[in-house]
Amino acid sequence: MLNIMKKFTALTLNLQTQEHVFGQAEALSISIKNNLAFTRGGSFFTSAKVMVSETAHYLIAAEQHYIRLRDSYSIMYERRFSLSPEQFDYYVSLIIKENKDAGVSETYQVLIYFLAGKSDVLGGYSSSLSGDIAQVMFVSSPVLKKPDWAYERGVNVISVPTQRFIADAKPTVYIEGIQAQHVLNSVNTSVLRSLEDSDQEVSVLLEQACKEYHCLDDRHKRAFRMSQNDYRQSERASISCNEDRFYSELLNESLFVSGSGHLLEGPTYSLFGLSKEGALLCVPAKGNHSDPRSENEGKVLVSTSIYLLKFVAEALDIPILNKAIHLSELSEIAGLYAISSTRYKLGEDRCSFIPIRSIDGRALPVDIESETYTDLAKGLFNYLT
Repeated sequence: MLNIMKKFTALTLNLQTQEHVFGQAEALSISIKNNLAFTRGGSFFTSAKVMVSETAHYLIAAEQHYIRLRDSYSIMYERRFSLSPEQFDYYVSLIIKENKDAGVSETYQVLIYFLAGKSDVLGGYSSSLSGDIAQVMFVSSPVLKKPDWAYERGVNVISVPTQRFIADAKPTVYIEGIQAQHVLNSVNTSVLRSLEDSDQEVSVLLEQACKEYHCLDDRHKRAFRMSQNDYRQSERASISCNEDRFYSELLNESLFVSGSGHLLEGPTYSLFGLSKEGALLCVPAKGNHSDPRSENEGKVLVSTSIYLLKFVAEALDIPILNKAIHLSELSEIAGLYAISSTRYKLGEDRCSFIPIRSIDGRALPVDIESETYTDLAKGLFNYLT
């Protein structure tokens, strides 16, 4: 793996001098002097994928990734983005050329970070909060592939009533996702402990554990998480072994939902669904809450992957419904899917998507064979290749 990693190149752009340098992706470092990045959470990013074929190397949905970065900057810094689309395309072309010249011959990931710099000092005084983006890093790496069972059987998710604190931007701070992972880990640990004294199926224990967790108030939920995760830490070897063995049957992802019970997104993925009538269902960028109390509530990040699906659906005359989906409405859909730049894969003549086969232990229909699914899977493959 180290030999493979060394093939991948990174590009670092100094926004003040407009100078750029290449280096090995695994050797990158960030100066701790850039306190707006380290201690203030002032950085943002996008996760993209470079398609590699015999005829071309290109960044998938490049325009949408630029728009995401531009909008993230506008939301977080409340000023105009200084990097033009032409400059963005230029630096993307440089990193692609470097990797191509280095012999990279498979589709790969590029993480594009806009890193905050040092805080301003004005009149000898600093609040340590004012400043700007100092660097852009284009970091190449192999695509971390999801296992085949995730595409064939689907994943289990647990609903968590939260959302990212700036939902329509993509800051590098993912604390809500980390906290949601604590929920997932604690419930999985509880199920694994129950397996030691039970002959019931994992799916039965999982549904029971999710139901019991959601019935707790906030104080007891935290006590449950602390207890289970302490046990998880103290019995790391045995838990890890059993968790790896049963992982395809346990919880695999968390899913953010609004306070009113509407589906939002995962910490690192977006959602789409298929209706029983054959339409593509997309969670709208805002409005996923019956009684929002702030401008941020009910919002999700605009997805570059969903953009691709909509483009394909329009070309194939597949109906598209932008519709808020409530947890109580899941029985009305044909399938629900987790998607991101690393959550679809290319096969011989089609793409595959990751179905969500249960939420909170309650089974959902898994559709990987319907006409609409097949049309989207083949259509996206044809578009990318």
